[in-house]
Amino acid sequence: MSPVNLEVKTDWDSHERSVGPVKGYYLALCACETAEGPGRFVGYYKVCTDPPAGYWEAAGLLKGCTDPPRRHAHLALRDAEQAARQEVGRLPATGGAGLRQGPVGMLEDYLLGLRRGRV
Repeated sequence: MSPVNLEVKTDWDSHERSVGPVKGYYLALCACETAEGPGRFVGYYKVCTDPPAGYWEAAGLLKGCTDPPRRHAHLALRDAEQAARQEVGRLPATGGAGLRQGPVGMLEDYLLGLRRGRV
């Protein structure tokens, strides 16, 4: 049976959310207005090994942002989730046989895969 991806319900700000597990990882997502003025949002993501308590508190294994800016926060969040899922697709599943444990081990496995052309 394949694992089900569930959104983790939180009391975070309305422009933040968490999704997971995705291949054993959790995605902390945030949409912030840009300096271009009101109504222009960019999405940010962090890929975490544990369920995050909030976007800003999360210590992500990987992080990034989206471009171009969107007119609505929910669209920026959607873009951030898609980008985070792409990054997770390049990582080994957590808890798999032969993987080193913890964020450092996962990052080492990922970088080793890059060097060997497997990622």
